Order: sequence, then C-alpha cells, then structure tokens
Amino acid sequence: MSIPTPRFTASMIGMSPGAYGVYTAGRLLNILFPITVFLIEQRLFNALALTTHNWVLWGLLASYVGVICLRMGALLMEAWGDVTFRYRVNGVLQHNTLHHALYERAGAEPLPVSALEAINRLRDDVDEVADFPLWLPEVVGTTLAAGIAFAAMAAIDSRLTLLCAVPLLLLGVVAYLIWPYYLRYRYAAGALEDQYTSLLGSIIAGAQTLILRNSAPAAIQRLAAITRQRQHVGVRGVMLQQAQEALVGLGVAGCSVAVYWYGGAAVMQGTIGIGDLLLLISGLSVIVWLPNVIATFLGDYAQQTVSIGRLAAFMPEAPLNLIRSWRWWQQSPQTSPVAMQLPPLHQLRLEQVGYRYGDSAGIAGVSLTIHRGTLTVITGRVGSGKSTLLNLVSGLLAPQAGQVFWNEQPLTKLGAPDIVATTQIPFLVSDTLQDNILLGADPQHLAAVIRDCALDIDITQLPDGRATVVGPRGVRLSGGQRQRVALARALLRNAQILVLDDISSAVDVTTEAQLWHAIRRSGSGTIVAASHRPALLQQADQIVLVDAGQVVAIGTLAHVRASQPLMQAIWHEATQHD
Repeated sequence: MSIPTPRFTASMIGMSPGAYGVYTAGRLLNILFPITVFLIEQRLFNALALTTHNWVLWGLLASYVGVICLRMGALLMEAWGDVTFRYRVNGVLQHNTLHHALYERAGAEPLPVSALEAINRLRDDVDEVADFPLWLPEVVGTTLAAGIAFAAMAAIDSRLTLLCAVPLLLLGVVAYLIWPYYLRYRYAAGALEDQYTSLLGSIIAGAQTLILRNSAPAAIQRLAAITRQRQHVGVRGVMLQQAQEALVGLGVAGCSVAVYWYGGAAVMQGTIGIGDLLLLISGLSVIVWLPNVIATFLGDYAQQTVSIGRLAAFMPEAPLNLIRSWRWWQQSPQTSPVAMQLPPLHQLRLEQVGYRYGDSAGIAGVSLTIHRGTLTVITGRVGSGKSTLLNLVSGLLAPQAGQVFWNEQPLTKLGAPDIVATTQIPFLVSDTLQDNILLGADPQHLAAVIRDCALDIDITQLPDGRATVVGPRGVRLSGGQRQRVALARALLRNAQILVLDDISSAVDVTTEAQLWHAIRRSGSGTIVAASHRPALLQQADQIVLVDAGQVVAIGTLAHVRASQPLMQAIWHEATQHD
C-alpha cells in the first residue's frame, strides 16, 4: 500500500507551513517580476520615442528601480523558504522512517530493503518528494505570468501573438509527449543505482571472503555489467531531455525571427512603438516557459508517486506513519517513544509462542517461565532456534503465535527499557570506544563497568585510550573486545532482565569467569543467555534445551543431562573443547 500523492503533498506542506508560505510568496513575486519589468520597459521606451514630460520618464525609471529592489527581497524570501522547507521535510520523513524501523518494527526482523538501498531511498527519494511541493507555486506563477504576457502581447498585435504562441504551445505538447519516455529511463536508472550501491557495499563488506573463495573476479564483472547498463540508460535519458529542450529552443528562435521581421516593419511604419516590439520579444520567453513547466510538473508528479512508494516500502504494514506529524524542537532525543515503565518483575512467561522466517527455520509452541533473579541458559545445536527464542524473550521479535507476559501483563510494546539485549554480532559505530559503551547512558558508573568487563587493560593498550575511534562495526577491535564492549553497554543500563546471546564465546576461560561474576552481581538480577559453555551451564538455575525449533527439555543441568541424549552430547563436546 502506498499513499496518494495529493495527500502526501498536503502532509508535507503541513510539516512546515510557515517556510512553505514564505517560499510561495517569494517564488510568485520572482516569477511575476519579469513580466512587470517588461511592461515598465514597454512604457519607458515608448515614452522615449515620443515627446513627453520629463516627470513621466523619471516616474517610469523610479518604478523600474523600485521593482528591481523589491525583487532582491523576494529572492531572499524564496531562498530562505526553499532551504528551510526542504531541510525540515527531509528531517521529518527521515525521522519517521527511522522511528518506525527502530521502535515499531521488531528489532530482529530485517528491513524490506538492504541497508545501502535504504540509504539511497532516505537520501534520493526523500530529496525527490521534498522538492515536489515547491513546484506548485512554480506552476501557478508561470501560468499567471504567461496569461498576463499573452494579454499584453495580444493588445499590441493579436495576429502576431497567435502566430508565435500557437507553435510554442504545440511544441510544448510535443515536449510533454516525449517526457514519459524520459521518465522511463529515470526509473530504470534509479533501480540500477540501487543494484549498484547494494553490490558495491556487499563487495566492500565481504572483500576477504570473496578473495578466499576466488569469487572476486565474478563480483567485479557483475559490477562492470551494471555500470554499463547505467551508462546506456543514462545516455538515452540525457538524449531525450536534450531533444525536448532543443525543440523548445528552436521554437523560440523561430518565433523570435518572426517577431523581429514583422514587428520591425511595424515599428518602421509607426503602427507600434519600440517598447511594444521589446515586449513582444520578451513576452515569448514567458509564454514558452509555461508548457515546459507543466510538462516537467506532470513528469515530476509521476516520479513523486514512485518515490512515495519506495519510501512506504519501509513500513508496508503502516505506510501512513511516514507522514505523521513530528516537531524536532519539541521531542527530547533521550526519550524513547515506546518506553514504558514496567512494574518490578516477578516472572516473565511465554505461552505457546512461535515465530517462523517464512518457510524456513524458527520455533513453535514454546511455553517457558523465567523467575526474577534466576539465570536461564538456552542451549542447543547451531540452527536449532536458540537466537530466535532469545529475540522473542527480549522483544526483538514479535510473536506470530502465542503471547509474552510480564507478570500478568501482556507485553504489547517492543524494546521496553526494562529488557536489555546483546546480540551475537555487537552493534558498534565508528565512534570512540567510550561513546560506543555509553550511547547516551549516564557515565557515572562507566569506570566500574569497564573494569568489570575486563576492558581496562585493553584500553591502556589502545592509542587514545577510551577516546580511540573503533571504526565501522568496531573493526579496530578484536572479537572478544567487541563482545565485552557490548556487555559493558548492557550492564551500564541496569535493566530488570539481561538477555545475552553467546556473549563470552570469543574470550578465554579466565576472562569468561570474570565476566560472569560481574554479570551475576550486577543490578540485572534476571539473566537469560544462549550458550553451551560448561562454566555457564553449571551456574544455570534452569536450562532450556532447543532442538529443531522445539523446546525439548527444561530443568536443571543434572535433570536435562540425565533425560536428554542431545544434552549429553553437547556437554561432552563442550567439556572436550574447553
């Protein structure tokens, strides 16, 4: 489902009505100023050719200068309104899109498009739709200016005006007929840009894997093929655009020759004045612009529909969220829109919970109770559904079946601040190590958390200590350091439930013991973790054994080992490895 273009456009205007109003006034004035100047010039040059009073000439000159000065103010109004409106609308659309992705979609569910395609749309499509409302004053002002010019020219010589105006309008129709073909290539260029950006990002992110698998040549060839397609589409689009502009230019040139030829003769005969001839010539530039503006506007309308659809694809379940009202100056960035203060936890209960990734793996029919202050360890083979179950516990996935209860209260909001989760691949940004841990949290206990997570020694070895920039996705840190940064971030938030997905897989046994000691004595007394590490399994109050998307056993380590051969095999492999 997309959003109708008129409704979307009206909503965008409502996002910044003041700036849009200033822009509209400035743009209309700037469009009407030229025809006003032409009319003054007509009177001025006609007066110069006649015997007239000096005060008439001085009055016309004063009017001319006054109009030019007023136009300077109108230009400033237009520029301020244009930039302010674009940036505010861009900000609101990008905010609403990210707000939906971060707070109203389940965090573990993938976006409908790749990350790099998302960047393209949030940049290019947002720019496109924010530009469209600014065409409305253009169309209104150009139509009004063309009407005034046509009336003024017809008052001088109606036959000559029709002789010039009709061919120009016909050329405008031809240009309009060409425009859909040009748009077709624009759409194709946008799709190829998405493919190119997505593939380029995949190559950069997976460069080492491509080299090891000897797949780099094939990837480069595919990139080159898309580049050639982009070239062909781009050339054809530019050729059509140039053809359209050339037709209009030829029409103006031909009509200008006719005006000079017949108008010059009329001046010589004394039937019209020099100012009249100048107005006939100048008026052509105003009239010829009308069909071009209308053709461009109609084409932009079609492009607008496409761009709206591409943005709405981020939130197919609730596309109207894209245009909801938002005021950046009224909302604190520290406030989560879905944050809710839950009562003290007594138990977290899952009743017949299930989630499937299309027709592929997932889990089904899980009933589980997690009591306050306990350590629950979820274990099983790779691909058994451990991470899916953790994501359901943490709220990163919304159950497709069943229900999750906090005490006796159904959890209907995702991302509650009382539950903090770490994932297998920690989320790190190209910022300092300290800011990656804080992410807006209170730094009061930062030093203690860094020490508890065994990061203090690592920090002394980094070139800039805590201020070291870790690079995109933390590439300047080891796997164990990235895990401990994610754990420090989680402990700093002191949530009621701490959900950990294999948080100690990349650290040694001594560091692992230190980490779990810090975790157990942290304020997050209720812990749910996915792991097969013996040290953690032995500490667990209950073990949840998952196999092929089903919970096959729940109980203490001794109970599950005694009753499940799968648990015996997992324990044997884990102890042998350690």
